[in-house]
Amino acid sequence: MKTNSWRDLMHQVKEQGVVVEEQLTARIEEEHSIKYVFLKIVAIVGSLLAMGFFFGFLFLTIGDGLGFAAFALFGTLLYALSFLGNKKSEPALRDGVFVATYCSAFACFLAAFFDLQTSDSVNCLVVLLLSAVGLVSFKSKIIQFLSVLGGYYGLIYLLKFNHLGYMALALFWVVLVGVFLLFTKELQLKIKGTFLAQKHTALTNGLFCILFFEVMLDNLALIQPSSWINHTRYVEFNLIGNRFYLAFVGVILLGLTYFTIQQIGRSIPFKQPNLLSGGCALFILSLAFFMHGFGMSLAISIFLLVWAYHFRFQKGVVVAIVMLLSSLVCYYYYLQVSLLVKSLILMGCGLLFMSVFVIYNRLNREK
Repeated sequence: MKTNSWRDLMHQVKEQGVVVEEQLTARIEEEHSIKYVFLKIVAIVGSLLAMGFFFGFLFLTIGDGLGFAAFALFGTLLYALSFLGNKKSEPALRDGVFVATYCSAFACFLAAFFDLQTSDSVNCLVVLLLSAVGLVSFKSKIIQFLSVLGGYYGLIYLLKFNHLGYMALALFWVVLVGVFLLFTKELQLKIKGTFLAQKHTALTNGLFCILFFEVMLDNLALIQPSSWINHTRYVEFNLIGNRFYLAFVGVILLGLTYFTIQQIGRSIPFKQPNLLSGGCALFILSLAFFMHGFGMSLAISIFLLVWAYHFRFQKGVVVAIVMLLSSLVCYYYYLQVSLLVKSLILMGCGLLFMSVFVIYNRLNREK
């Protein structure tokens, strides 16, 4: 969280009548400084290298003797060490060395089950269980963040391996809705909910990164017009299931458009909010379904950019801009649409975004 965003949040909390301890807020600001981030990165990388060399040495000396029992033993020891270290140590050490210890324990447990040649579904269940324990039991924001990623992809592939791919597609849109709710309810969650207050940062960053990874993977690896409609990485195409999926996506996009306009209207009053909501909904649906499949990633990028900008999530603004640019570049290199049509669409989108930016700043300045 940036300094300005943190101070704005503290100001809102104080306005609600909550007493804030100054020393605690100063410590939190310091923990989120560039110095602490650099120290955490160095500690994690160094510890992972040390663990890698250690297991490499074991493979060279023991060879094939590292089976299920050995991996399970190492995983249990490393997991216990990381759990105790996350409870007792300082934040810099907790988010450095013991994150690497936790990652090593995670890898050891997976290697143990791989050695047993368990099914893909069982391996996904192991990932889900370890991720859930990591999210609930550990204080480290980095471990919580990694647990969110592990839990999502563990569940996605579990659904895929059990031939429930369209439920995996729906889960992606649930994540998108979850990010919006985490933004809009941030103050209430951090004041009233103890559990969600501790996990809010990890959930927001984790879910935001999941959306980023999904958009980037599809844009870079699957430059096909049906990739965002059918999402063939997780599901085999089924006509009936596809129609229900598209209807579900349409409802989600309409709902998010409406609530986004309502949320922005609380800060900047609009003269005709219903007309604006209708126009934005028409634009989002047209963009999502009538750009040879690439419009879906563009629509998601626009949502994330608007939310991150409105709620002052600076890291999110950067990520959303990267997503938007990658979507535009991939669409531009899609060969089944003429350069003239693509140029007109891109020019129109640029003019639209500039107009929205100018109008937003003017209304905000007038307020």
